[in-house]
Amino acid sequence: MHDEMESLQKNGSWELALLPKGKKAVKSKWLFKKKEGIPDIEPPRYKARLVAKGFSQIPGIDFTDIFSPVVKHSSIRALLSIVALHDLELEQLDVKTAFLHGELEEEIYMDQPQGFVSVGQENLVCRLKKSLYGLKQSPRQWYKRFDTFMTSHNFSRCLYDSCVYIKKCEDGSFVYLLLYVDDMLIASKNKKDIQQVKDQLNAEFEMKDLGEARKILGMEISRDRKACTLTLSQKSYIEKVLKRFNMNGAKAVNTPIAGHFKLSAKQCPVSDEEKNDMSRVPYSSAVGSLMYAMICTRPDLAYAISMVSRYMANPGKEHWKAVQWVLRYLSGTRNHCLCFGTSRDSVQGYVDSDYGGDMDGRRSLSGYVFTMGSCAISWKAVLQPTVALSTTEAEYMAVTEGFKEAIWLKGLFSSLSDDELTVDTVFCDNQSAIFLTKDQVLHERTKHIDMRYHFIREVIAKGDFKVRKISTHDNPADMMTKVLPTAKFDLFSDLVGIRDPISQLLNLQLITGILVTVLIAAFMFKSNDILRKQTALKGDRKISVLMSASLFFTLYVAGVYWWYRRDGLLYPLLMLPPKNMPSFWHAIFIIVVNDILVRQAAMVVKCLLLMYYKNSKGLNYRKQGQMLRLVEYLLLLYRALLPIPVWYCFFLNEEYGSLFSALITGLYLTFKLTSLVEKVHSFKSAVKALSHEEIHYGTYATTEQAGLMHPYVDEVVRFVLFAKTKCMPQLEREKTCPLCRAVVKHSDLKSFADGSTTLFFQLF
Repeated sequence: MHDEMESLQKNGSWELALLPKGKKAVKSKWLFKKKEGIPDIEPPRYKARLVAKGFSQIPGIDFTDIFSPVVKHSSIRALLSIVALHDLELEQLDVKTAFLHGELEEEIYMDQPQGFVSVGQENLVCRLKKSLYGLKQSPRQWYKRFDTFMTSHNFSRCLYDSCVYIKKCEDGSFVYLLLYVDDMLIASKNKKDIQQVKDQLNAEFEMKDLGEARKILGMEISRDRKACTLTLSQKSYIEKVLKRFNMNGAKAVNTPIAGHFKLSAKQCPVSDEEKNDMSRVPYSSAVGSLMYAMICTRPDLAYAISMVSRYMANPGKEHWKAVQWVLRYLSGTRNHCLCFGTSRDSVQGYVDSDYGGDMDGRRSLSGYVFTMGSCAISWKAVLQPTVALSTTEAEYMAVTEGFKEAIWLKGLFSSLSDDELTVDTVFCDNQSAIFLTKDQVLHERTKHIDMRYHFIREVIAKGDFKVRKISTHDNPADMMTKVLPTAKFDLFSDLVGIRDPISQLLNLQLITGILVTVLIAAFMFKSNDILRKQTALKGDRKISVLMSASLFFTLYVAGVYWWYRRDGLLYPLLMLPPKNMPSFWHAIFIIVVNDILVRQAAMVVKCLLLMYYKNSKGLNYRKQGQMLRLVEYLLLLYRALLPIPVWYCFFLNEEYGSLFSALITGLYLTFKLTSLVEKVHSFKSAVKALSHEEIHYGTYATTEQAGLMHPYVDEVVRFVLFAKTKCMPQLEREKTCPLCRAVVKHSDLKSFADGSTTLFFQLF
């Protein structure tokens, strides 16, 4: 409050004086609000504002004209498309206490602010010298002051939007400034030109430099300078709306309105009891919140909002269900945004109509959307003022609405840029309406059409615009006028530049994850093949190969973990759940990559064992085999434990419901426990085998000793071995001869076909 008073006194907003006879002083009040701020630029803060109670002003005495223009949202999107196209610099400014800069033309008195009454001058009032927040004429006086300043500094006001200012520099580039009350966007090719404008504004007004544009009017701006793209979204605003109406956790739907909604005035409440029930429903507030999202960044909501907004005066339960459906759609598409790129396609318009779509008055619905570089910059869906008698007439009236917007856009772009950004084509999917725009055909059936719609014939005759035929299946304006199937709706949303960057990023990550998994798996299998060959060579194996392989394997595993250090791969290695709740495919990625890399790391240990037994004097290959077998069983046990923390974290997701999560988690842990018992038993057997005595060929061996003769026995069978003409008695032993150098897996170390390296074993 003290900061606000200091600002008012510094600005010279009033002087104390006696209240003249016949004059009435306007009262004032304090407003308090928490401002969110801008991430990484401005922290959240608490703000106090002194406002005048302007509702007590008398028209003709305290004020006359009060209109003040603000920049159109279509102008903002048009500028952003130019910024993305030419890779311009885009920065943002904010005027501190903007309304206090306006000069008052009327004589207005106000009571002294509460809590700041001058001691000894309690009988005096404030004679306002500058405009104040709350006064009817404050916005207009601020705009007049700002407009005078801009025109005096060689800026020209755009004829098609009074809040767009343009200045042409000596090098032929432009500086653009857009004003929405006290928020400004400045764009230019050179930062020096932007800084010059900032210095001029700072010299005249008290400004706040917000740096690179991040957020304006609830719209979040993000840029990828390398990809030359600019996105415009309202994720934070939509989340606030969903939270406000308790729809944040609602089940998402695929379209903003469903085909089973047949809204009409017949569904409005009639009895006092029904009206009383609906009076407690925030229908108007919800529709207004949705409408702002539609106006700023969501053309896909245009048709749904045009339907539900017809019943604001007396909404029924079915109308409220339709609003909730739109909120459910927003819940699943909160990340959607408009994506502007570097495409140099000209501005193109698409129009369509829904003949007799209004269930009450049987009026048709007109819809149009204009795109630049395959991204929407202007759109509208509105009921036609009169009843059309044919589809041709309805389409003709829709084309007229589209042409009015096309004429305005053409003038706007001609002011903003000197390049070849033309607005000359409007697409329509009705051939009869196209013929009607060119010639006065079918006069008997069209003579009743209002003359106000025929001006497009003159525009087309001049050659300024063209109307072309387009297939209904390729006309994105179709989603502005009717309910569509999900596949078609998604296609048209993509045609007007509505993207989901999170979904695109996840798809890219999924593809990348699959490729990475395939590559490291292929490398692991190739490494395993090298290791098997070195094991089979026994005394002929090369130490240099084993040393190089162990070093390379170590660096390779460490490198992969370092590259994916932020993806939660290391936590499961320590039997800890991931730091963040993983998605399904990310959980699969963590488990599979960890499983492969752990097997790769075990190969380093095997290489060291092979080098040790190669250099040992006794060349005890049987002890070597037992150690390799121990490593294999330890690895198998550890691999069985790896998926547990990931799936434990994944199954305990509250979104699945507490009962489902507890049930699935319990079943999984039970299954895992039975699997671990088997692995622990096998590992104990391998440890126990190290203490058994070594047996020699040509002697009798017990069944237990026979099972331990070969470290990689495939299965135990009874047969007789002949070696050097000496017959060994019937013996329980390996199928593969221990004298050969062939290496096979032990029966407990299952082959791929038996499941030890199957995908199911790796994942679960």
